[in-house]
Amino acid sequence: MGNTRRTLANLLSLVLFCAILNIAALGQDATASLKTIYGKIDQSIVAKDASVMAAMLTKDFVGKEKSGEVSAKESIERLKQAFAAIDKFSSSTSKIEKVEEADNEVTVLVTQTVNATLKGPDGAPHEMVIVAKSRDKWVHEGDDFKLKFSETMEQSTTIDGKKVDE
Repeated sequence: MGNTRRTLANLLSLVLFCAILNIAALGQDATASLKTIYGKIDQSIVAKDASVMAAMLTKDFVGKEKSGEVSAKESIERLKQAFAAIDKFSSSTSKIEKVEEADNEVTVLVTQTVNATLKGPDGAPHEMVIVAKSRDKWVHEGDDFKLKFSETMEQSTTIDGKKVDE
């Protein structure tokens, strides 16, 4: 499964950058608004729609992962590669653990679970599950919020129920 490792690397970036949709008018109940936004994020992953996510990054976006930091351009390229490598995303669910608002930014701790199907070298389908906990920092730009920083704090991946080393 040589391509599987590359696919996994791309999916790691996918999960890291999954929180990339617009936050419109947070209002007094930021958590409720964020639940709606992360629901849209989940929908865009299942639809394999990187363009929606690309539009939501700040120009100086930084993604932090084990291998180092990546720019907005690098993260979107990895996302597109992951979408191309996966046959189908059957589900993506995000659970907001904590929301902190301060001045012009909102920090969100979120756990996301992504279920996908990919083909192995033998052409057989394999079920992949990725669970990641990330810290996302959104900043106010005009009337909207955009993602400025995202860090994957914990992550696990299984293929056909077996843990994959990351």
